[in-house]
Amino acid sequence: RAAARAFRPNPAFQAEDAIMELGVGEALTSFLDEAGVPAMVERTKIICPQSLMSVPEPMVRAKVMMHDGMEKYDEFVDNVSAYEVLTAEREEAETAKQEEADRKAREKEEAQAEKLRLKEEEAERKRKQKLEDEARRKAERRAAKIESQLISAGGQVLKRGLLGVLKRW
Repeated sequence: RAAARAFRPNPAFQAEDAIMELGVGEALTSFLDEAGVPAMVERTKIICPQSLMSVPEPMVRAKVMMHDGMEKYDEFVDNVSAYEVLTAEREEAETAKQEEADRKAREKEEAQAEKLRLKEEEAERKRKQKLEDEARRKAERRAAKIESQLISAGGQVLKRGLLGVLKRW
């Protein structure tokens, strides 16, 4: 019944009854018209093909193959399937995503390295400044010590000189 209902009805007979009455070599068929619409169901006689049950002779086989209308299938064509296209796109997307993640990680590492380099440069600059300040203080202390020694020595020379002159008078 389900099969009979699937056919487009034919007013000449009931498909449901016809299915029950079909004999050997008979069938109910429906073909598509030019627009692709199923035509009405028809009762059809099926003629069995004449064939051999053995291997054909090479000449007969070659002749049949030359005129079988399947020449377009003689050349192998490997079309790209939708699965292959989608797989390639997914792999490209994953590769791009991984490259982006790698680029970001590399930029982060470079930023950290730059930050560390700047920090080390600042520490080196401060160390040099500290050494320069220390050297300047030492130089100032040495200059002050030399100055005080000169003043002291100069004072003693003056004192001896003045006292020596005064004693002579």
